[in-house]
Formats: sequence, C-alpha cells, structure tokens
Amino acid sequence: MSELFKEIPGTTGEYSTHKDHEGTHVFLKKFIKGKTGVHEYGFNATVTDQDDSLKTATILFYMVKDEVPVSELTEEGNAIEVLNTALGFIRKVNEDYGPDRIVFSAVKGDHDQKESMSRTQIYRKLVDRFASSYGFDSNINTLGGTDVFILTKKHENI
Repeated sequence: MSELFKEIPGTTGEYSTHKDHEGTHVFLKKFIKGKTGVHEYGFNATVTDQDDSLKTATILFYMVKDEVPVSELTEEGNAIEVLNTALGFIRKVNEDYGPDRIVFSAVKGDHDQKESMSRTQIYRKLVDRFASSYGFDSNINTLGGTDVFILTKKHENI
C-alpha cells in the first residue's frame, strides 16, 4: 500500500488521492513521535462538489493503533504535532481543491479536564488563525466530548 503514497512537500508524511462517485479522496499517512513512542496517524479528506451545494472538504484524522483507526484521545500522542499536521493537511486540501466549506472534528476527551480545555483553546486559536488567513468564517459546535469545526469561505458581495 505504501507504494501508492507520495510525499507532501514540506512534510515527512506521504499522501495519495483517489476519485470516485463520492468525490475526491485525499490521504496522508505520517509517523509522529508521542509520549509512548512513534505512532502512525492517518489524515483523510473527502472533497465533494455537488451541483446544488457548496464544495465541501470533510476531514478526518486519527491514530492507527493495532492496525485500527482510533479517533479518541489515547494520551499517547503529541497533540500539538498532530494538530499542526492536520492544519497543514487542511491547508494543502484547501490549496489543491478550493472547497467552499471545510468540516472536521476533534475529540476533547475526558481524561484530564484541564488538559482537555487547554487543547480546545489551542485548537480554536489555530483554527481561527487559519480561517482568517485563508478567507473563511469559523463556527465551532460542541457535541458531547467533540468539537466540530465548520469553516465556510467568505464570498464578497458584488
């Protein structure tokens, strides 16, 4: 499978793309050193371009643990490095596919309430900075232990 991947410029990860009836799928695989060693992470985007709706990029990112994708917090990784990679991946998807809307979620977890709140604040600041730099409005909804980020492209009124 790894022979299908190519390197994303400026990162140590590898990516591939695939197009089907749902849209264009973009995949990034990266190994990140965390608290308990080096872990494999996956970053996936599905970019849809329906005639009657906004072009939307739905982003998923997760750790691969025992060959299974895990999206909840494990307390084993490096949250800042993972988020930086996720934002780099989102930036690449935005530059390559120009979506009108970007949607992704981040699990806050319930291990350590203080760490969870701190992580949420960092995510929000970085997402807001990304949104303003790339011409998006950001909206963040909290559903249970998950923050859902919805970035919508600002369109100039004529």
